[in-house]
Amino acid sequence: MGRLDKLVPMVSQSAAAREFGIEVDRHLVSRVALLRGLSAMEAAIPAESAKSRPSAPKTAVAPPPPLALPAVSEESTSTKADAEGSDPSVAVEFGADGLIVPPDGWNAWSKSERVPLEQAKVHEYYESGGLHRYWGRSGEEIIAFYWNPDPEGQDCPMYKHLDQSGKEIKVQSTPYGPGHMIPHGWSE
Repeated sequence: MGRLDKLVPMVSQSAAAREFGIEVDRHLVSRVALLRGLSAMEAAIPAESAKSRPSAPKTAVAPPPPLALPAVSEESTSTKADAEGSDPSVAVEFGADGLIVPPDGWNAWSKSERVPLEQAKVHEYYESGGLHRYWGRSGEEIIAFYWNPDPEGQDCPMYKHLDQSGKEIKVQSTPYGPGHMIPHGWSE
């Protein structure tokens, strides 16, 4: 029970908990732990035995999304250093240019990719603040967020306006600096 209690603050700060405004308690943390544990165990089953397993029913619940933005890959060969104020157990990589190398799963938004019209004001705000648009996957969902690989340029204040349904931008703390996440379905 103590282990679950220690995880309550972390789960409370997750993007999903903040976005949905849910109260996180020991019971919710235990459900998340159970689902994630089952997903991890199922992923470890060798492919050969997967053929003999019955397929999951069509109504199966998808695993929950990650609690944070994707973590850095251990396989990278760039120079590593700990980012200021970050978790010392996560190695943050810096390129020769002194900028943070985005971890696997963080994909820079190409200049040729169209930003949804509903997010144009947010995009203009963050671009003028020096942040760049990135995207990544959280389960089946694509998440768009703004971040700057230059530690000196990460102090852009959060976009303060709400969308039409009252959603707000979520700032997610990561070892690589803050990521400003656009809630799913944002429409301004």
